[in-house]
Amino acid sequence: MTLLHIEDLVVEHRSPGRPAVRAVAGVSLTVAPGEVVGLVGESGCGKSTLARAVCGLHAAAEGSITFDGRPVTTLGLRRRELTGIQMVFQDPYTSLNPRRRVGEQIADGLRVHSVPGDPANGDSAELLERVGLPGSFAARHPHELSGGQRQRVAIARALAARPRLLIGDEPISALDASAQAQVATLMRDLALDAGAGLLFISHDLSVVRLIADRIAVMYLGRIVETGATATVWDAPQHPYTQALLRAVPRPDGLGTLPAELAGDVPDPADPPSGCRFHPRCPQVMDLCRVKEPDFGPAACWLHAPS
Repeated sequence: MTLLHIEDLVVEHRSPGRPAVRAVAGVSLTVAPGEVVGLVGESGCGKSTLARAVCGLHAAAEGSITFDGRPVTTLGLRRRELTGIQMVFQDPYTSLNPRRRVGEQIADGLRVHSVPGDPANGDSAELLERVGLPGSFAARHPHELSGGQRQRVAIARALAARPRLLIGDEPISALDASAQAQVATLMRDLALDAGAGLLFISHDLSVVRLIADRIAVMYLGRIVETGATATVWDAPQHPYTQALLRAVPRPDGLGTLPAELAGDVPDPADPPSGCRFHPRCPQVMDLCRVKEPDFGPAACWLHAPS
């Protein structure tokens, strides 16, 4: 059973006097109930745009997004009806209302799905305790909490609506290193306890490795490799995935520095011809410069199907 199905999705950003920027350039991806999918890649590769399209915050120029068998439509001025998808944003301070107590903000989600007399309704204090915070924090304002505590509040608020799909859009990048793995693991555990799917977006493969069942690697608007987490980590096929893994710090006791990926992500308004990674690829071939690989699980001519 598939909970989220993305098929050939294209999302464009348009500005007056400038060419359209295809931030997402033909992505297909699925998430099943109870599955954690990690979406990784450098900043600027289109991960957050994809997440916002799934939530209905960006319109699809081409392709489709279906959630639980229903098409996802763009959010307008009407009341948001697709509460089965909830997102935890990168910066919890900007996603929480600074004027309202955190308990009131969590209660908004509880009211959406409350059933009179249902003991599963719970309250704000109970949800705060589920994310590892004292129930008394319900009386506090966001500015009275640390960054890690605010992110836990954001998770509690998302869970209050009983989502079937939880999306974490770089939810740990604003946290210190000691809290990152804790928050990532917390999101996984809470999503799985609820039987929900989790799409976890990050540029940190070491954290994604801890929580994801599958990994999708994104580069310049395209998915270049997908696979089971252990397979991608132990035997990456695409040169871009290999470069990302070489950039992960490893505590080997020898003081070895992580390898830096050469070059910068090209302008998505003017992507390279052929394989989008070829200007930075150490294994580039003539074919890579003229024809884009359109196959999986690794979209690389080194692994073209016979």
